[in-house]
Amino acid sequence: MVEKGLTPFFFNPLKSRLLQVFVVVHLAFALFLGEIFAFAPDEGGYLGIFNELYSRHFSLVGHLGWVGTTPTTYLQVIYLPAKVLTLLGIPSYLALRILAVTLSTIAIYLLVCIAKDQGSNERFFYRALFAVLVIPTPFLWMTLSLREEFLYLGFAAFVTGLYLLHGKSVRTALTLLTLGSFLVCYTKGYLFVLILFAVIALMVIRTLFDRGFERTHKYIVLAICLPLLFAPATTKSLVLGVKGQFSAGNLVSSIDEPGVTSSTDASTTTGALADAVKKNPGALFSKLALKTRLVAAPTPVATATPAATATPAATATPTPAATATPAATATPAATATPAATATPAATATPTPTPTEVVAPTPLSPTTGTDRLSLQPGHIRQPLTLIASSARFLFLPSPFIDNGSKFQNIGSFEEFIWWGLYILLGFMIFKLIRSRRKVDDLFIWASTFSIFFIIFSAVTEINVGTALRHRSILLIPILAMILSAQEPSEEV
Repeated sequence: MVEKGLTPFFFNPLKSRLLQVFVVVHLAFALFLGEIFAFAPDEGGYLGIFNELYSRHFSLVGHLGWVGTTPTTYLQVIYLPAKVLTLLGIPSYLALRILAVTLSTIAIYLLVCIAKDQGSNERFFYRALFAVLVIPTPFLWMTLSLREEFLYLGFAAFVTGLYLLHGKSVRTALTLLTLGSFLVCYTKGYLFVLILFAVIALMVIRTLFDRGFERTHKYIVLAICLPLLFAPATTKSLVLGVKGQFSAGNLVSSIDEPGVTSSTDASTTTGALADAVKKNPGALFSKLALKTRLVAAPTPVATATPAATATPAATATPTPAATATPAATATPAATATPAATATPAATATPTPTPTEVVAPTPLSPTTGTDRLSLQPGHIRQPLTLIASSARFLFLPSPFIDNGSKFQNIGSFEEFIWWGLYILLGFMIFKLIRSRRKVDDLFIWASTFSIFFIIFSAVTEINVGTALRHRSILLIPILAMILSAQEPSEEV
């Protein structure tokens, strides 16, 4: 196997206008948001971990965000660039967002490197990539300081490593495969299990059709085993989790950590947005939200006014009632009626009318939450699995009430998702018609996507969280588009 030099594959990222625009836009958005964490309530949890991470006796116990079995050394290494920025005087929240934008940029850079090295039509790939980057949900996760940026880089590194294994630099491929395995394994363990299943499927398919393993497959196995060897606690939790979930017959949702509010749960985002604007009225986003009436400014005044009017009424009514009751218990039957309005009849006759008027307001979020909920499928019931997979891929739907203002607005990004699905289907159709040999990258990306969709179909219970976790599919989709496209192909 002849190895090519690294120069033709990697290029100078400073010369890429796409990457320059990406960095500028995301950094501007991070500055624009300021200390507004309403779009991802769990961002505050990650910020709290970061602020205490480098203390002497740090522990993840009591913190929301990272799993308790995540090695502290791993967190200290991946957050080190952000820590350096804080030493230079940059606020912690902004340093974490700069790190998120940087890691997301590197992930995109690796995919562009594949497109350039492949010799395919770069203009066609750039159109698909641009469609991915303008989807509002991934745009948000690439800016905020969550765990998604580590996952994007991990998957991009793993995909690039698979591409480089054949006819390229094996050493660089092993490095990227190992980096991707570490990032995914220690960031979200269930995704690493799906990567492992996809690798096993890749080797089984290669064995059946090619009657043997390729020499390069040993590097994939080595890269996957390394993170498991370095973190025994993580390995044990992964093994026990997989064993327990599959033995139960139906997977328990392990996507969100217990106690962590979903970043896209519409029932909490609206309230969190209003609270964040109240706490940070000077932020640019807060001013825009108040000016556009996305958050109503007089809301706290409106709640204080009825409380003020209710207080004197409550104090004025019982005072005469208390004096009237002992003096005229038997004689004034007519005066017993107003006295009854103050004490016993208040719960019987006049008060039900206001309570029934106010009741629909607190019930409306419950109705919205019902619309946002998903019915998980079951592994042993294929029809429910198919229906739940379709809901995961295609909801929230435009032009219908999805249970929340934010979900109704966000549902219009589905047009871009549907376009990506159609584009991927078209590329697969062309690949089948050409009868070209499918490479390892396409097999792994397609099998991982299938496993991920099945897993999400049996675990997702909320449209908001499904929309967030679906963004993981973007890098495998782009990898399949790159792999299915013929070199120097004009589309």
